[in-house]
Amino acid sequence: MFTTNNLIAAIIYLLLVPCIASGAYQENFIIASGSKGGNYFATACLLAQKLNNIDKQFHFSVVTTKGSIDNIHKLKSRFADFAIVQRDVLLNNLYSDKDGVKNLIVLFPLFDEKFIIYVQAQHPIPFEEFRQKLEGKKFQIGVTSTESTSCKTFLTIAQLLGLNLSNIKFIEGTYDALIEKIKQGNLDAFVIFSLPLKKLTHQKNISFVYFNNQQIRLLQSRLRNLSISIIGNSDQKTLGIISLFLGIEHSVKKIGENRIIKALSNLSQEKCFISNEIGKTITQFKYNNFIYLSSLSDLPVSTHLMYFLGIKQYKYTIIISVLLTVIAFGLVLYAFYRYINYNLAYLWIRYKHILLEILIICLLYLICIDTIIYAENKLYLTSGIKS
Repeated sequence: MFTTNNLIAAIIYLLLVPCIASGAYQENFIIASGSKGGNYFATACLLAQKLNNIDKQFHFSVVTTKGSIDNIHKLKSRFADFAIVQRDVLLNNLYSDKDGVKNLIVLFPLFDEKFIIYVQAQHPIPFEEFRQKLEGKKFQIGVTSTESTSCKTFLTIAQLLGLNLSNIKFIEGTYDALIEKIKQGNLDAFVIFSLPLKKLTHQKNISFVYFNNQQIRLLQSRLRNLSISIIGNSDQKTLGIISLFLGIEHSVKKIGENRIIKALSNLSQEKCFISNEIGKTITQFKYNNFIYLSSLSDLPVSTHLMYFLGIKQYKYTIIISVLLTVIAFGLVLYAFYRYINYNLAYLWIRYKHILLEILIICLLYLICIDTIIYAENKLYLTSGIKS
């Protein structure tokens, strides 16, 4: 028999089930990192640790990948929600007319990476000496993947600087495996595009290759998205690029841009090598707007990241343009009155139609420019296409 108590129990049960279910539900997000044992993997683990503190209903997992190029493909296929990607790889894929990846947001700058060729040597050697080592012998070079950014950059450099590749054999493996191989002398060189590897920095029998000024200028003229980076002393140069933490717009909106930036804002307070490097990058961005302009200004950057870095956004450009035009117009009239000594009323009556036409043309020009900028931003947000 269905009693009043049974009815009350049934109502309570129906009320509690959705609450229990919503508490148990957890949405999973994937961060694409890099090879296990490398800086990308360690960084992704640190990012996941911070992001998992946002809310219990969100869980962030780290997957190993072949690096930046693989990561951008995983974002494009929506296998991953977030990823660590080098700026040049992002640029090459972001604005591609054919198969560009869309709806990405730059959430955090991480660190400056360097192109490093570790070699069996007691001291840093110039590229010319490295080239001579390759002549007439079999040479084994370690890479995390032949599809990685480091390997592709090495092949481009080899082509530009006339390196003979016929005697080179690429050995693929994880960072840890390749580090052990070069330590034991089973590899002649190990190519990376990352932060310097702590496990190799102080090895007595392992050093690095550097480029002279002429070589750097040639490389930068063809690899335009890469910058010049100091690897040893001021004369020992290599190529560099900043790495970025990206997210798919749909996944970012689920969590909230402000919550993500807030969770990552204290990354530099962690006591580890990676967090120290991120802290240096953030400090540079906050105190030098030129670094922002050269690194992030042409990318879809999170608004909350801009606030965090202290980058000012001028939203009222049309109003500012109108005010500046009116001020300029007033200064012209004052100049006529003050220095040409004509009566201001006479000038107004005689030339007002010309002056007003100039003012209207200037205002229309400025409004058109602002409208074009607004339309381009709107187009990018909806289609991922940017001119």
